[in-house]
Amino acid sequence: MCAHPVLPDAEGMVRVVGLAPREAPRLWVWGPAVVHDQCRYDVRTPLDDRTGYLPVEQRVRTAGA
Repeated sequence: MCAHPVLPDAEGMVRVVGLAPREAPRLWVWGPAVVHDQCRYDVRTPLDDRTGYLPVEQRVRTAGA
């Protein structure tokens, strides 16, 4: 989400974030977007002005790892 590329960590993992409804936290309505660990708290989305969505994040293994 920032201008710098996100590289996998030593275990081949990257962090992804998205938005999901409170009632169904596994059904993302926006995302996933790859982010740096330190940038994950400052993610801007097209749905920021709507209520009822929770930020969801997880670490995933990259395809090359």
